[in-house]
Formats: sequence, C-alpha cells, structure tokens
Amino acid sequence: MRVAWRGVGLLFVVAMLVPATAGASHRPSACERLKGKDLAPHAKVKLVERANADDGKDLLGCVLPAGRVRRVASSADYYTSGENYSIRRIARTVLLMDSSSDSQYGSARSTWVYDIRTGRSYGIASSSYLLGEPASDPSDTTATTAFVNKAGQAVAAIVPDGTASLTIAGFSAKGKRADLDSGTPEELPAPSLGLNYSTAYWTHSGEPRSAELPG
Repeated sequence: MRVAWRGVGLLFVVAMLVPATAGASHRPSACERLKGKDLAPHAKVKLVERANADDGKDLLGCVLPAGRVRRVASSADYYTSGENYSIRRIARTVLLMDSSSDSQYGSARSTWVYDIRTGRSYGIASSSYLLGEPASDPSDTTATTAFVNKAGQAVAAIVPDGTASLTIAGFSAKGKRADLDSGTPEELPAPSLGLNYSTAYWTHSGEPRSAELPG
C-alpha cells in the first residue's frame, strides 16, 4: 500500500507541473513583443524604428517567431554633429543600407549590407572627408546603383571619387567582391544594372551583359 500511495503522489506532482510548463512555452518572444510600424514587407520579418536617447532613432529588426532583436542602425543629433541612415532595399531578412555622419571636422558616407537573421554585415562602398584634406580621393567610392537578394549577395555600380570610371562589382553573402565589368558611366549606364535572383545584368555600350554573383 505504501508503494501505491507513493505512485499516486508522484502522478499528482507531475500533473501540477505540466500546466505550468505548457503555459510558459506560450510566452511571447522579444521579437513577437517588438511593437511599432513594421517596415519589412515579409510577414516573418519585423523592422521597427524606435526613438533613442540621442534625439534620433534606432532601427531594430528580428525574424519571427523568436529571432534575436538586433539594432541594425542608429541616427543621432549631437547639435554640432549628426548621424543618419536610410534603407535602400529589403530582400526578406537582408537589408541594403546607406549611412552617413557629419560634423564641423568632416563627413563620412557608406553603403552596406546587413542580415537581420545572423547579424552579419559587409561594406560595398564608402567615402570620408576631413577638414584640410583633398576633396576627392579615388580610394573613396560611391555606389550609384545597388541591389541585394535574400541570400545576401549584392551587385553595385561603384564610382571612385574624382574619376571618370565605373565598375560593376558583385559581392558574395560574406562580402567577397568580384569585379564584373568596368568602363565609363556612358559605356556602363548605372540605370541598366539589375539583379534577378543571383544573376546580375547590365549593358555595356548598348550590349546586354550578365554574370552570376559570387556564392
């Protein structure tokens, strides 16, 4: 009889624990609790702007149902300087971003890719200027046109500052760059550039061209 009662007691304890465990599993994740106007077009992705303590905004993103909430970018107003960002394109969890910073001492610009799912990012083009330095430097670049796909690959029309040249460059999901074509902006009109899945296409002197992006 002692064994039988011990078994009944054990079943009673298990029965009391199961509802509590089941209830806990339905608690909304941090991603599900993230509120605000959703800027992401895909139903499984959240992308929300929140005011921050620097008189700017934080861009927060996550992947439903329980992905980590990540701070993608931030803007700020420091009276004599500021930082800004803008979204160029969204491909499911992958963002193509522009960011900038300005102060009385100089400025900086960059174009980059960010994956909300993994938190990984890589740069496509960047430029900076400091007071007293030359206004243009060929090592500084601008992405006049750029595209990204949901795998994290990108293609861009990249122009070095102060030059009359343009390069069509492809990027792998890890940011490895491969130059696909080059010429003048007249030979390679940036508006002709496009991306279909992992195939980039453009025209060179009116001739259609295409290439697969790096894997």
